[in-house]
Amino acid sequence: MPLLSDASTLGPWTCVNDDVMGGQSTSRVIRPDDRALQFAGTVSLANSGGFASAKAPCSADLSGQTGIMLRAQGPPRRYRLTLRTEPGGCISYRVPFWTTPQPATHYLPFVQLRPMRRGQPRPDAPPFEAASICEIGFLIGDKQAGDFALHVHCIQAYAAL
Repeated sequence: MPLLSDASTLGPWTCVNDDVMGGQSTSRVIRPDDRALQFAGTVSLANSGGFASAKAPCSADLSGQTGIMLRAQGPPRRYRLTLRTEPGGCISYRVPFWTTPQPATHYLPFVQLRPMRRGQPRPDAPPFEAASICEIGFLIGDKQAGDFALHVHCIQAYAAL
């Protein structure tokens, strides 16, 4: 079941970086062609920084689905897919994935999502509700300074076979 047939259907994208707390990381979201999405920038560890993120509104009822299939590539780094189920809520549900230079397909099951708030686990958070997804995003915060570039080719929901 497509959440999005291709990454270009999401938007508008907003970047939220560690500068909200004094850090110096930067990021941007661009669309180098009509089907891809690129989340790129520089992670800085200065001033207790170390993360960059991008998010977009997304209204989706994915009940009955198993997870998110993501086709992506980039220099080897660890990213996290983030989902929110409450508009303006402070809890995001996250699952990690690792990029490779060649396009790779990642199956990210909902059962692996972990509730987080400001980088801290929230085991007391409500369970993830696939029926009420309101935001999707990407986060890099792997304690490695330097440039990053995540190229996303496709995002869609999948069901177990």
